Amino acid sequence: MTLATPEARAQYSHQLAMYTLRQFVEARKSLDLDRDAKRKLPPSHARDPRAMQALQNERAALKGTRQVRATS
Repeated sequence: MTLATPEARAQYSHQLAMYTLRQFVEARKSLDLDRDAKRKLPPSHARDPRAMQALQNERAALKGTRQVRATS
């Protein structure tokens, strides 16, 4: 049994990461073109700037309530 060299493992890891990224990009394109699928995505995955702003506002509000609880 031959053990892979560190260079071979690094190359394989890089190739696997690139393959995974390509698959993700293609899946995302498919979702962006599918209206029903796009509607089912949570706001955190939306590309609509208004949805992203609403999510950021919600996170900021939650963060504020956590700080109030911690100080009280």
